[in-house]
Amino acid sequence: MITGLYLQNFKQFESFFLPLNPDLNILVGDNEQGKTTVLEAIDLCLTRRLNGRPLEQELSPYLFNNKVAAAYLASLAAKKPIELPSIVIELYLKKDAEDVQ
Repeated sequence: MITGLYLQNFKQFESFFLPLNPDLNILVGDNEQGKTTVLEAIDLCLTRRLNGRPLEQELSPYLFNNKVAAAYLASLAAKKPIELPSIVIELYLKKDAEDVQ
């Protein structure tokens, strides 16, 4: 059972935690607010695939949060480089009581 999702620097999310209900979860929001990104992140954690292809074939600068990427590029231009940005996707799982033997 998935109990939560944490995203950092992934697409439009700079830092985001989504607790998930064990029974039902409904994602509602305007276009371009992250509903599909949440589902992509869960799928990526479970399958190591993005857009149906292995992650290694889908790596792109567009996976990084724009604000974080812009700050890094600005630091390079100012000749004061900051730490290279990274993407963190954490999927929290809990074993169902029925599965415990």
